[in-house]
Amino acid sequence: MPSWIEIFFIVSIVILYFLPKKSDKWKWLRYISLCAFVVNLGIRLYLINRGHEHVKEIEHLRTLDLKYSGEMDSLATEITELGRRANIIQSIELHISIDAVTTVRPTTAKSTSVGVQSAVALFSEDNTRYRFVTDYQWSIQQVSPTLRRISFVYKPEEPSQLLGHQIEFLEQMELFVCNYSGFFKQRVSDDTGSEGTYMNLTILLNGLDVITLRKRYAAPGVLFSGQAKMDMSKEFANISERYALRLRAKSGN
Repeated sequence: MPSWIEIFFIVSIVILYFLPKKSDKWKWLRYISLCAFVVNLGIRLYLINRGHEHVKEIEHLRTLDLKYSGEMDSLATEITELGRRANIIQSIELHISIDAVTTVRPTTAKSTSVGVQSAVALFSEDNTRYRFVTDYQWSIQQVSPTLRRISFVYKPEEPSQLLGHQIEFLEQMELFVCNYSGFFKQRVSDDTGSEGTYMNLTILLNGLDVITLRKRYAAPGVLFSGQAKMDMSKEFANISERYALRLRAKSGN
């Protein structure tokens, strides 16, 4: 639907074109129409100019938004790096995979399943428990005809127990404890693990892998039948030094 400005503009043109040019009777109306035409044209030119200026303002705001967004991302990165250098625990994750011997079967791609939460724990020298839990997800893969891998990612159940402490706080950790019996009874009903299993454990501290244990053998039934423990006092005893080395390697110093 045309606006009143467009209607006014069209009417002015019609009057100027169709009224007799030499008639004094309609002379006043031609003057009024001419003035209206000029005013209307001026308004249209002004609005067009304002439209261009508005587009420029929007582009300028977009540029500022991108600039400040980039600065905020840079600031967040700097804060993260400062936290790392301050030796404060900002995040900690336990990545665990269990390699179990199976009967011969086709290999598969890794797939993710949901529905059951798994929990493990670290115990300090004063027997304080620090539980880590999954987000109800795990992955499973037949990596070779006779080997199945089940993987989990654990985060602190109560973050305040660990986050915000100095990294040396972790040096008091002694035991890793897990119990996969309930999980495997619910989710793995075949012969997985009947010939023994191997556990792989990686601990990420502020995104850096500071502890890596590979192929820790467990006899048949140990992991899947009940509680299993592993002494990790040696690994945690020098975790501050491990972290410093990983941080220097990452920064290239």
